Amino acid sequence: MVRGRPPKLFSKEDCEKLGKDLLHWVQNEGSSKIAWVDWYCIKHHMFRGDWRALVQREEFLPYYEPARKIMVSNLMQNKDLPQSYGNRYLALLDDELLDHEESIKDRQAKRDQKDKVEVSVEEWTKLQALLSSLKERVSESPKTEEKSSC
Repeated sequence: MVRGRPPKLFSKEDCEKLGKDLLHWVQNEGSSKIAWVDWYCIKHHMFRGDWRALVQREEFLPYYEPARKIMVSNLMQNKDLPQSYGNRYLALLDDELLDHEESIKDRQAKRDQKDKVEVSVEEWTKLQALLSSLKERVSESPKTEEKSSC
């Protein structure tokens, strides 16, 4: 069920104006302590759905991509920003970091797949039979009582 109004439809001129505004903000007064979507909401009365639609527009990308790079640079130079907060933003904004993390996940998935042992139905049945016979032997073995010394 869809709730709320649909995202705005942005014209080419809107995308360019909003993109230039983003670049200006990031270069001059941008703070790494507020999310871009929140800044757009405050300044341009734009909702999260509008932001997602804007970021997908080709006309906005020439402004959005450089702004992301500037923000990554600002984050890496900001000594006052808590480390966990900075790491989260770096993971969102830095394409090279994203690509690196994806390749690590892919390699790990390949390793995990390689480590899996394939067992045939016949081998599984034999293993279950062996375990059952071991359980029977253990349950049939005479129980020895331990004498406790006081």
